[in-house]
Amino acid sequence: MNLKDKLSLKDERDQADIMAIKRDFSYALRSPMSWWSYGLVPATFIILWRLQSNAEGLGLEPDVARSVGLVVLTVMVILIAAAVFFDLAPSFVTRSEIRFLTRPGKDLYEDKLRYEEHPILPPIFTRVRRVRIEDQGSV
Repeated sequence: MNLKDKLSLKDERDQADIMAIKRDFSYALRSPMSWWSYGLVPATFIILWRLQSNAEGLGLEPDVARSVGLVVLTVMVILIAAAVFFDLAPSFVTRSEIRFLTRPGKDLYEDKLRYEEHPILPPIFTRVRRVRIEDQGSV
């Protein structure tokens, strides 16, 4: 194999790597679970900003508003950690994720796969579970 052939193989591998990165990035932009995970961060700041700016209108003392803000911040940090590290989300998000995954699933996977909701903390948190249809075992 000469140098030209080696370089062309390297270029083909690089192109395949670039296409895989584009596919993963496209998935991250369109996935409902990603939107849930990414959307919690700005939602936290918006809730805290609105709470602090409207504390007087709500009849809250500044110290009480700060304490409520800390509670809201703690809850949101827990939600963000659960979404990012454990893929936990409300059932409406996981149902959307299942619809999103089953749409192109027939084209992407050779095996027959089925996605279902797996309750973790019903009715609040569920996660998506992938199951093979042939053996009904969890993947």
